Amino acid sequence: MEENIVLAKRRRRDSGFWESPAFNFGLKALIGIVVILIFLTLSQCTIEKPQAPTFVTDFAVPLVNKTYTIEEIIDKIDQPGLYIDSAGDVMFSISEELDTIRVSEDLQIDDISENFSESLGEIEIFPEMPSPISVNFSDYVSLSLGAVPPSSFDIQNNFQPLDNFGWATLSSGGLTIILANDFGVNLDTVSIQIYDIGYSRIISTIAVPAPGIPVNSTETTIVDLAGKTISNTLRLNIHCHTPGGMVLSLEDKSFSTALGISDAFVVTAAEAEIPSINRVFSQDAEISESNTIISAEISSGLANIQIYNGSAIGGTIAITLPDFRNDGTPYSTIRTINPNYTDNFRLDLDGYTFEPADQIKPQSITISAQAFLNSTAPSMVTVHESDSISVSIYISNLEFQSLTGIIDSTKVEFDSIATSFELPKGFDSLQLVNAELILEIENSINFAGTLEIGIVGNQGRTLSVTGNISAGTFADPMISSITVDDIANFLNPVPNSIVVNGSAILGDGSTIGTITASDFIILRVKISSPLEAVIGQTVFEGDINSSEIEQKDIDKITDHLLSASFNAIITNHLPIGVSVEIYFSADSTAVFSNPELAIGPIVVESGTIGQNGTVVSAVVSENIIALDSNDIKILEHPRLYSGQIITLAGSNGQTIKITGDDYVTAQGVIQAQYRIDSDLFDKGN
Repeated sequence: MEENIVLAKRRRRDSGFWESPAFNFGLKALIGIVVILIFLTLSQCTIEKPQAPTFVTDFAVPLVNKTYTIEEIIDKIDQPGLYIDSAGDVMFSISEELDTIRVSEDLQIDDISENFSESLGEIEIFPEMPSPISVNFSDYVSLSLGAVPPSSFDIQNNFQPLDNFGWATLSSGGLTIILANDFGVNLDTVSIQIYDIGYSRIISTIAVPAPGIPVNSTETTIVDLAGKTISNTLRLNIHCHTPGGMVLSLEDKSFSTALGISDAFVVTAAEAEIPSINRVFSQDAEISESNTIISAEISSGLANIQIYNGSAIGGTIAITLPDFRNDGTPYSTIRTINPNYTDNFRLDLDGYTFEPADQIKPQSITISAQAFLNSTAPSMVTVHESDSISVSIYISNLEFQSLTGIIDSTKVEFDSIATSFELPKGFDSLQLVNAELILEIENSINFAGTLEIGIVGNQGRTLSVTGNISAGTFADPMISSITVDDIANFLNPVPNSIVVNGSAILGDGSTIGTITASDFIILRVKISSPLEAVIGQTVFEGDINSSEIEQKDIDKITDHLLSASFNAIITNHLPIGVSVEIYFSADSTAVFSNPELAIGPIVVESGTIGQNGTVVSAVVSENIIALDSNDIKILEHPRLYSGQIITLAGSNGQTIKITGDDYVTAQGVIQAQYRIDSDLFDKGN
């Protein structure tokens, strides 16, 4: 606020006096006086010099006129917790956010690790048998008078190597030996020795049962090779005996031997041409999770997969993770696996959906594999039934953006959460009369629950709070308020710090809901009350205002000061006493720090308080403060700045109630009396 102040000085009034008869008469008289004076001078007579007339005048300079409403006072105090509500009542409120629990910290599962394998097992091979071998009868017997005498002989047939394998250990399968007797005589004794040329050992010895092999007949014998290891080079050592008989000629008389297989060789080990092999295997890995996951959107996670082909057969393998889906399709990949080869790769699971098919706790995930091993023909490789293909999977850092499922009763702990309240200045011993404590739980989790906490104030008071928590969503979090009215004991006095311990229990083990990584639980505490309290002393600085002062002849006034005072009127409509200090300076930045003139403190009692505890009428205090010649020099500044420091007295242990109608007003005027010599101003003209 600026005020323009002009100092007026008295002047003589203009008129038609110079033209009047009186003026002519006076002029004549004056001439006469001059003549007399000249005469007296010449006569060396003296007279006293005439004195200029003087007179005393008053002036007033209004410098202060400021009303501070309670709203402005609260703004000037600039202390936390004080405000005016919509009804115009002065309120005290302190609120602190105690803790925020982020679901993202817990929306994850432990790492999953699994290793499983599938052996080649028994393999079927199908060797190609060598051509039959025939021997001539004449190579073993001679005719005597057109007859073959009784005789024994041995036949040795070395077969060509069997195709498709070099050696094999059979778990099942055998050789079929076909003997055809075209000797023309009966063979009453036939024994067969199967000899393995490659290993230089007898595989088996078989005797053809009686009556042996009659003339022009065939004998088929099966040799079981289960449990035997054979090479592909075989010999049949055949011992025969014939009782003899009439034979006109030995020409075209022969004995043939053929090898066959009763079925495929089922081998546990072999060096052979291996046909294509298909192996399907899978493994379930248990999830370490107490809750039941129906579906979860994955925000991060890695699946490190290792495939080891421990066989000499190459091919491909399909890996499927049916519980991890991308756009609804289970993850699947086909990898090439070379003989005796390790393949490592990783899968970034970000963006996948986790939908475990197993909905029974403890849940598990499935890892499926199908190996396709190529035929090695025409090459032969060595295989063993223990040769295996193994798959290792390690799923780590699996975190979810959202999870839908059934949550067991889960306790969320609030352990020793400490917070401080910033009380308004001077409110250190504040005692609220009508107050309430509100505990707010803002819950964006889609599960309801309960809350049980204990609050301990730094003044040693304790408070227990229990209540229900409503389920919310991230888009629409629910705020559950638990109000405690009977807290007068806890707030006596109001604590400036508290420690909270307790827990929230969410979920019931049967309700399906959804949690997102952005979900949270925020715990806030709020103490609110009308400002009906016992408070201590509070100080605030008022506004700095300026006044413009007319400087013409101001020094002639201040240099001839007779008396001066600062007249202050303080009006107090507050339920507490106030003291007002008023400061002046030509420098707006130094009004409070280095004032040129300080007035006060002026102490004023509280307003008149009615039966309801509020002020019903203001108290007006009129004060006159004497100023000296140095004080009044402040008027020599063209612009003068003023400000007030107002101290609100404490309530002296009494309960007071401040309303929106309360205020304090400061008014001030400098009044001065100074002497004016008439020639003083003439000299300045």
